[in-house]
Amino acid sequence: MQGVTVEPTLPAAAPLNGVRSPARKSEFLNTGPDVKYVGSEACRNCHAEHTETFRHSAMGRSMAEIDLTREPPDAAFDHPLSKRRYEVRRRDGKMWHRELLLSSGSAAPGEILLAEFPVKYVVGSGHHSLTYLVEADGFLMESPVTWYRSGEKWGMSPGYDAPEQLGFQRETGQSCLICHAGQSRAGAARRHRGRDRRHTAARSD
Repeated sequence: MQGVTVEPTLPAAAPLNGVRSPARKSEFLNTGPDVKYVGSEACRNCHAEHTETFRHSAMGRSMAEIDLTREPPDAAFDHPLSKRRYEVRRRDGKMWHRELLLSSGSAAPGEILLAEFPVKYVVGSGHHSLTYLVEADGFLMESPVTWYRSGEKWGMSPGYDAPEQLGFQRETGQSCLICHAGQSRAGAARRHRGRDRRHTAARSD
């Protein structure tokens, strides 16, 4: 998998007596059925001011590839309800999210590694929080770890603060990506496997 993308399509006109009506002509050049996705950069030359303004808006920063210089600091925290410890670590030029089982036996607490993934995408503008996506066997999965700006700290992602939380097994499908990515397309006839054609603008402060 190379990422995530959605190509907008025009709704088909409803057939009348079995005959499909032709699409109405429009004065706008980007509404034709043969129009291809070109991405935000193609607009910059003629609309530099609008492009820059959009990049600083919440929507313009709703999803991006990981940039270690912009991410919150490394940390670790325990989640007693699920008996898990979560770690955020920078390693080998990547940000890693790790899930460990808290043990009360002979093994030291936090030494039983359950899963770890390099983070691929950050979701959210950061005004309230930052959620993260990892890639597992070609599928995009939500990380159980989220950064909350109000407390300036890492915590459990929404819906994970429970004894039987999903860990790294919550799939991220088209219904999530269509609001955050410029384009996303499911690949290989699988709902949560995606392909990327450069989906987001770079994050800006």
